[in-house]
Amino acid sequence: MPFGCVTLGDKKDYNQPTEVSDRYDLGQLIKTEEFCEVFRAKEKSSGKLYTCKRFLKRDGRKVRKAAKNEINILKMVKHPNILQLVDVFETKKEYFIFMELASGREVFDWILDQGYYSERDTSNVIRQVLEAVAYLHSLCIVHRNLKLENLLYFNRMKNSKIVISDFHLAKVETSLIKEPCGTPEYLAPEVVARQRYGRPVDCWAIGVIMYILLSGNPSPSLATVSLVSHPPSLAIVSLVNPRLPSATVSLVNPRLPFATVSLVTSSFPSATVSLVTPRLPSATVSLVSSSLPSATVSLVNPRLPSATVSLVTPPPPYFCYSLSPIW
Repeated sequence: MPFGCVTLGDKKDYNQPTEVSDRYDLGQLIKTEEFCEVFRAKEKSSGKLYTCKRFLKRDGRKVRKAAKNEINILKMVKHPNILQLVDVFETKKEYFIFMELASGREVFDWILDQGYYSERDTSNVIRQVLEAVAYLHSLCIVHRNLKLENLLYFNRMKNSKIVISDFHLAKVETSLIKEPCGTPEYLAPEVVARQRYGRPVDCWAIGVIMYILLSGNPSPSLATVSLVSHPPSLAIVSLVNPRLPSATVSLVNPRLPFATVSLVTSSFPSATVSLVTPRLPSATVSLVSSSLPSATVSLVNPRLPSATVSLVTPPPPYFCYSLSPIW
């Protein structure tokens, strides 16, 4: 089926609203998202059902940018585990994006009802997601918002395939990306630390998805990060989790020139940060918590010229830190 709009942003190519209504009936409003409304639509000539996203231009530049971005990305991709673009219309006031209809449920809804997946079911879901993401990465496309809510069962059959949706934040990676975006629980450490990033952030998100599928828990109950290595020249450890009850970060590296440790949570009962390295010229440790009852920060370094320890929290009943530089 030819796309209703070939060139975006050119006034002479604007579609008339009647072109949309003559071809499709917009039916039930399925949901309202950040940038658009999602409808169920029926093609009048064939009776086939599709999903329609409607973006209102008057809602601002970000909405217009999201619509154009999703259209451009979807035109580039064709994969069985990616929701496919069917038709596009741009009027003076709106963008209409028609896609395949995934009549099954979100994987997220299944988790809410059932609690967790078996290992076999999890491996089946993750395999399909990995195949789709590998395809995207082969085109240098970073999805940047992989999460359970964007994984859909294509139909209601028992062995339905999984499809990935929502590409308004996706980006073609021509160089490392600066702009942070995504859903907090699924963000990779380099995004949280506001470092440049690329396609590996999707792999991090898939790891979070797999954890939730297996455990049924939207966030780990314990985080332990340990780096014992010689080659790395930079260590950035960032934990962003509103429900993390315990965190332990340990860096042991004889050649690590720079380390940044950032813990952001609303309910840490315990946090332990330990840096042991003989050549660390700079160390920054930041703990941000609304209710930190206990925190221990230990830096052991004979040549540490600079160390910053930052706590943003009501004074905890127990806190100690140890800096052991020897000049």
